[in-house]
Amino acid sequence: MALNRWLTDEEYARAATNGVGRKLLNYRVYKSDKWDLEEAITSPPGTVRHHYEGKHSKWIKVALKNGINGNTFYSRLDREWGYHKAATKPTGKKEGVRGMKSKEKPTLKDYAKAAEIGVSRKNVDQRMEELHWGLQRAITTPVGTSWEGNEKHTKMYLLAKKNNISRSTFFRRLRNGMTPYQAATEPKGFSDYIPLAEANGISDKTFYQRVKRKMDPYEAATKPPRKYKKKQIS
Repeated sequence: MALNRWLTDEEYARAATNGVGRKLLNYRVYKSDKWDLEEAITSPPGTVRHHYEGKHSKWIKVALKNGINGNTFYSRLDREWGYHKAATKPTGKKEGVRGMKSKEKPTLKDYAKAAEIGVSRKNVDQRMEELHWGLQRAITTPVGTSWEGNEKHTKMYLLAKKNNISRSTFFRRLRNGMTPYQAATEPKGFSDYIPLAEANGISDKTFYQRVKRKMDPYEAATKPPRKYKKKQIS
């Protein structure tokens, strides 16, 4: 059911730390009936919904009951933890901000600022804890910049520039899972359809492939992916 009140600045900030921008969060809670508020805030972009439930919604609820936020749950899955362990094991001292060796502690506003240039909360924490970066460097350095400060993907970024794709768009695309070539060459102008595609279980990669094949953008964002039946061997 769509949310019947205005979102707060704190909720927008929490969502931003998980890579969820204002536009996507608004879509999830006001235009789509597939999300409850907590999942809309904590589920990273690209989370697929199945029959009005998120791919990990059952375990997210278990995690929240155990005092484990969505960001920690997904970071554990990234480290190949099982669902039960990721949703039930108490957070240790080394997890999250508490384990940072830096004396500076990021605030929600700091995480939100980092998210604006494609740097996730997890990246900020890793930079400060493992690489000993200062707070400002951790939240203002785009993804794709090495420890020494030399840009990676230089050639592809130059290609992106030729295609009128901005630096922020290029690095945001990389963060969202595009290959460097896709990030540098995919045409712009369809960003409004991406949240709609996501809500229908269609990845941005599939959406852009469809548009490339001259499919109408709305159809590309709403047409269910084809399911192939396995042939039975008699």
